Amino acid sequence: MSTPQLTQFVKRPGVGRAGGPENIRSNFFPITGLPNKTIYHYDISISSDMPPALNRRLFSEWVSAYKQPDLAGSNPVFDGRKNMISSRELPFESRTFDVSLCEDGIPRPNRPIPVFKVKVKKVAVIQFKELERFLEGKAPVTPGFLTTIQSLDFLIRHKPAMLHATIGGSFFTTDGSATLQRSLEAWRGFYSSARPTSDDLCRANPPLNWVEVGRSIKHLRVIMTHRRGSPRGYPITGLARRSAFETTFTMTNDNGQEQENFCRRIFQTSLQPHSRQSHAALCHRVVGREQVVPIEVCKVLSGKRYTHKLSEIQMADMIKFTSQNSTARANTLKSSPKMLNYRDNEYLKDVGMAISEDMIQIPARVLPAPTVCYRSDSQQPNIAPQDGKWNLKGRKFVQGVKLES
Repeated sequence: MSTPQLTQFVKRPGVGRAGGPENIRSNFFPITGLPNKTIYHYDISISSDMPPALNRRLFSEWVSAYKQPDLAGSNPVFDGRKNMISSRELPFESRTFDVSLCEDGIPRPNRPIPVFKVKVKKVAVIQFKELERFLEGKAPVTPGFLTTIQSLDFLIRHKPAMLHATIGGSFFTTDGSATLQRSLEAWRGFYSSARPTSDDLCRANPPLNWVEVGRSIKHLRVIMTHRRGSPRGYPITGLARRSAFETTFTMTNDNGQEQENFCRRIFQTSLQPHSRQSHAALCHRVVGREQVVPIEVCKVLSGKRYTHKLSEIQMADMIKFTSQNSTARANTLKSSPKMLNYRDNEYLKDVGMAISEDMIQIPARVLPAPTVCYRSDSQQPNIAPQDGKWNLKGRKFVQGVKLES
């Protein structure tokens, strides 16, 4: 577990008294109960370098296979990379496990299931007394304190990361999503650590303008809807040179057959009219060879991040999607504890940790607005703004300047 740099907090010199008192809500959800158990930190090493999402699937398979008696019945949490924490000490210091995992969750009779080596090694014991002393103002920031904070992050993020599309520490959901131009979707999400906040994610759906999106759909993973019961995803390597109607296949009788008839018999679908004029057939690579399939049977895997540059219209749509007034943004934040499921989170319950579903209230003061001064020969040169605004009619600037871009 990497340790961040230490920054000692400066004590507040005093409390201001100007302005009127006001209670405000901040985008923080207070931890109402810190873990009441000792937590054990373990290092996870996986034999193959995989993305965090696949690491989490492998971790879930490992827990299911070895929970009793090897894991002492604990509910360990994982950061998707190398760190695992457990509320119970495991009955070993270091051990290597064999875990089987199909990439798409479907065993294939003609292909052996991959077996991964998962090595688990005990690293440290985490106590929360140091954190409690810091919160009480009785202890400074120390490496042990920061390690404790990171363990809280792992606990908070583990279950949402297993259930939702995840990028870094942010979790994204289709609730409240918006459609952008060219079949993109903007998803709203939340960053969960010490403070949840709004974020956005683009997910690509099958594009409709084949000439413009040839590059943008490259490497996009799709599933074939005609293969029932097989959700395996395939990467797109590009567009075929011919349209779906012009592409033919060699059948068992060694005669070429038109794609339209082939689709009706094998893919059980009819080609759409746009396939006659455009290069709508897609190529994907399977075990070293390329295959051509019509777009009608391709479906983009849910939650895939769109990393290409947005067009001007798409950018404008994104700005509209992210622009919210304070009330709408507060309502969105209030829904995050329910989406992240803090109340029924078995991993938090296992260590005795609780998080409030209400935003924290903070005592604040509304400061008086400063006086804005214009040139002395202006009509009413000194103005006291009302609600953050004032009228410029009849005002003159002390010194005018030319603004250049």
